[in-house]
Amino acid sequence: MNGYKYLGEKIIKKYDLKKTKINVDRFMAPLCEKIYEYRNLTPPSITSHIKEVCVQESRNNTSSTERYVLKKLDTEEEVKKYFENIQSVIDLLNDVEKLCFKAEYLSEITIENLVDKTGLSDRTIKRIRWSVVIKFALALDLAVLKRR
Repeated sequence: MNGYKYLGEKIIKKYDLKKTKINVDRFMAPLCEKIYEYRNLTPPSITSHIKEVCVQESRNNTSSTERYVLKKLDTEEEVKKYFENIQSVIDLLNDVEKLCFKAEYLSEITIENLVDKTGLSDRTIKRIRWSVVIKFALALDLAVLKRR
């Protein structure tokens, strides 16, 4: 595992995993929504509005193409800003943890794909994913301790 070190069982068991995951999910939701919005912004049909594709002297954004480009750029900027806020936390993770974090929040990689990419077992990947959620939550003060 190349020196990989995830949180141990004792540490993980101290935290309410479900409540902690809910907190992290809520924190990540705006970023996930913006990424989804960015990926699904489609350009307008150019052929139906060809007369609009010309240099306009007014500052009025009437061109659907111009509105699309501005929306795409604005959304990209929002994603970058949000991502910059969490980058310092992500930088603390090792490569396997980063891959698990991305699988959990930034892409749609399945556990099976993670197993294939890392060569680790299904059980190990699941523990690493929980470990990453708790590490992320601890760094952002989102972790919830179990009640005793």
